[in-house]
Amino acid sequence: MKDATEAEIEAWRASEAERIFTKGRARQISSPFSAPQFCQDWIDLANRTTRAARLKVMVRDTKVDKTGAVVLNKKTKKPVMAWRAWG
Repeated sequence: MKDATEAEIEAWRASEAERIFTKGRARQISSPFSAPQFCQDWIDLANRTTRAARLKVMVRDTKVDKTGAVVLNKKTKKPVMAWRAWG
């Protein structure tokens, strides 16, 4: 990359950033931000002060299939929990 032009370097940076963002996992933030309105405040602050991508409020809820029926664990017969978008 020593002989690369500015445009090539910018294109490489953009492709690397996209690769990192697509393979990244969602993370849960700490319990003080457990209410959705506090999460939205935190997201707004993060967007103003740092470079952030794909920030959204998620809630833990029961998983449902295509027909809307709750998915049950085959072994325990309890509902399977999953993350879903809040709002």
